[in-house]
Amino acid sequence: MYLDDLYVREKFLNQGIRNKLFDKILEIGKTENCYKMKWQVSKWNKNAPEFYKSRGAIIDKVEINCDLKLD
Repeated sequence: MYLDDLYVREKFLNQGIRNKLFDKILEIGKTENCYKMKWQVSKWNKNAPEFYKSRGAIIDKVEINCDLKLD
């Protein structure tokens, strides 16, 4: 299963939407018998790592994404 670009706009962060959305994704993963979730967080998104840590995620600093445009 693959999901791309999921976010909550800043003006909605204090309304509990982030938790509800994350809980729904966990529910779907468990229903689909997924054994692991893996995602990336942009460096500019300073609050996200703490949110994910509070939900039990382990944050590593191993991978670096590289893009190369070919014209």
